[in-house]
Amino acid sequence: MASDGTNEASAIQEFQSLHPYFGRCEYARGVSIDSSYRCLRIVFDHRCRLGTKSKLTFFTDPECEDRIGVVDNTMTTSGHLLPDLIIHSHQFWFRFVASEENVMKDNGYGYRFQVKPMANIRWTKETEVLANPSLEWACWVLKLLLNDATELLTHGAVHNRKIYGALVRYLRSPGAPFKGRVVRLLQQLLNHPEFFPIDNVPELDALESIARLALTRESGWPEGVIALDGNELEYTFHANENAGDHFGFAATVTALGIPKEKQLANASATDMESLLQKLAGSQEGLDDASKEARWTEEMDLQLVDWVNNHVEPAASLPTSTPAMTRRSIELHPTDIRLNQTLDGLRCSKLLGLPLESLQLRFALLKYLNLSLHHCLPLIDLRDTKSSWTIAHRLRQLSHCIFFDVKSTLVEAAIEATNVSVESSNAQQTARITLDRMQALESRDDREVEPSVSECFFAQAFRQLHQVDPALFRRQIDSKGRLFSVKFRGEEGVDWGGVYREGATSMVDDLFSPHFNLFVLCPNGQHDTGNNRGMYLPNPKCTSPVAMQMFVFVGQLLGISLRTHGDFPFMLPSLVWKQLLGQSLTRADLEGTDAMLIQMLDGIANCENDGISTEEEFAAAFAGLELRFTASSCTGEELDLIPRGCQRTVEFHNRLEYCRLAERARLEECSAQVAAMAQGLATLFPRRVLTLLTWQELEILTCGSPKIDLELWQRHTRYDGYVEDDPTVQLFWEALAEFSDEQRADFVRFAWGRSRLPRGKWPQPFKLSKKGGRDAIRSLPVAHTCFFSVELPPYTSRETMRSMLLATITFGLGGILMA
Repeated sequence: MASDGTNEASAIQEFQSLHPYFGRCEYARGVSIDSSYRCLRIVFDHRCRLGTKSKLTFFTDPECEDRIGVVDNTMTTSGHLLPDLIIHSHQFWFRFVASEENVMKDNGYGYRFQVKPMANIRWTKETEVLANPSLEWACWVLKLLLNDATELLTHGAVHNRKIYGALVRYLRSPGAPFKGRVVRLLQQLLNHPEFFPIDNVPELDALESIARLALTRESGWPEGVIALDGNELEYTFHANENAGDHFGFAATVTALGIPKEKQLANASATDMESLLQKLAGSQEGLDDASKEARWTEEMDLQLVDWVNNHVEPAASLPTSTPAMTRRSIELHPTDIRLNQTLDGLRCSKLLGLPLESLQLRFALLKYLNLSLHHCLPLIDLRDTKSSWTIAHRLRQLSHCIFFDVKSTLVEAAIEATNVSVESSNAQQTARITLDRMQALESRDDREVEPSVSECFFAQAFRQLHQVDPALFRRQIDSKGRLFSVKFRGEEGVDWGGVYREGATSMVDDLFSPHFNLFVLCPNGQHDTGNNRGMYLPNPKCTSPVAMQMFVFVGQLLGISLRTHGDFPFMLPSLVWKQLLGQSLTRADLEGTDAMLIQMLDGIANCENDGISTEEEFAAAFAGLELRFTASSCTGEELDLIPRGCQRTVEFHNRLEYCRLAERARLEECSAQVAAMAQGLATLFPRRVLTLLTWQELEILTCGSPKIDLELWQRHTRYDGYVEDDPTVQLFWEALAEFSDEQRADFVRFAWGRSRLPRGKWPQPFKLSKKGGRDAIRSLPVAHTCFFSVELPPYTSRETMRSMLLATITFGLGGILMA
């Protein structure tokens, strides 16, 4: 064996915490040594000691996602020296998190370690591999075989007890690094059990014992009622003879009978096979038209959407309200009953199916979600591209997972990444001042470029973009604010309304003709197709300042997601999908440029119109002068190939042209969206979002664009009026006649946001009677800090409607708001 370097003492680096360490802190740091070294050894001080809620974790990437190893309380209090950690790279990152309950207590020495470069290893002949093994090399070879050596795999090259046993034994080794990599290799190995020879099938007991050990470490006594299947219960009780005067334990065991119509909701894994057979049998009896409509992804999507809409208000209503408050996994198949009138449009693919078929399908979906509800926090969701991973399969089934099950995971991620006031320094609260006059002058001067604009967004960007993102991961204060907002020249105490108005104004500027960081999509420019009010990132904005602004846009997305801010982002699926890392389709392009898709379809399918020769094609499309170019969303001509403007589109190459044009338009703003994703990742772990559909990400970030009047009325309190007062009735009748856009404007007038609250409302809407001699001739007045409106006692529908319209027309500029 040959060495390519020596271990130089001058290259050794040392890192340590305070001694004792502060019990509430979180920070990360990168470590890099001369790239001539390809291997590092981390040697821990024997005094290392951490509390029960502190961890030192090592990663291979700056995003701190690919974990190498971890040091915690169990390892530092075991009585054994911490083993050295070998890292096969010249750099790594580590993160230290302490969340001890008592910050004044001496929680331990903390950590201290040295990073020593190791001589590079190179084998001079193959026999040295056996004498001087390398974990890095072994993992690389096994990954290569599992991914690319299909023919060898089918002959049992790696599927045997020896390799399986080696991987399992490694997982049982305390403190061993790269366990995450070994877990992924083991998962990939077991993904094809058919490759194991019949006489060489692995024993899974050892793996199950590891799983039980891991669960034991993480589990505690369950909260609430414990439900057990079966009709028998056995328990054991162990007591210490010195237990003293402790009470002991007491429990009540109640036998529950399950009605037959609800037994399906509690189907176990063993019931699934018969359930599938029954579902298949029910479809065999369908008529010819229904047989063609066997369960498809779109049908599952509609059924899950129906479920989501019937449990969505659960978090916002009192516990005494009826069945709609239940979680999705608490619904029973007998609750699935479609209404031909109310559900006709949303569930068009389901209306022709027998009720039994719908209920059986829901039972399967419920079983999937019930299983995920318990294990989803334990699943590695990072690798969605490798077909063998659970993350990949769950991504494919994301449309089958109920929204409230996903929301639970999202809320847990927000809680886990919250930064405490102590660790983020309370004195660093961000404060910004917005200048209305400066913004208006910039608009009048047509300063639309990001580098010169003084719109609210640009003002906020220049004051916030260099703030540590950790400050944006703090919890909002008691007034619902994440940072302080003040409008120059406008004095007053902010109880949350000024903050909401400022944040909404920043985002509104992004989707305005007076600022060109985003551009109205072609459907809006041509007033055709869907999403006419949606915007795309401007692909021409590539300057350093513009790209930093896109990063800041991503941070605003993260702030809205974390705080339920419901900021009014007007983005199409083409952007939301890229933020999630999902593949784009031509339907996404059609959602922003229907005319382009119509033209490409006409070119690609010209044979349907009798065009089959070069001459006929040239004559049919002579007016278009087709070249290998495409118009961007800004109208700029783009070459699809080098010197594409010089190459003519002909009959024989038309499909290539259509493919290149479609791809170019789908990818035209990918760099800008990537910058937005970078900003979002500083506030929220993107891997948690992998299970969401793009519609669900939009709802979590922006709230529902629909203004549900029934929900709004349930959360309204009256002062000076009663619910059946004629003026109150006129108020709700006028809002019922408004469009969703007009309703959103009134919500913003009353609250500073354009959408109603999601989940649990922070405060009810208050409708107060405006007094005074001439009140009936005046406009309503809003108190945005308190989601309250003073409404004059109008007596006619015409007056109510005209006054409310005047209110949302003139009140959104700042007047009429108290």
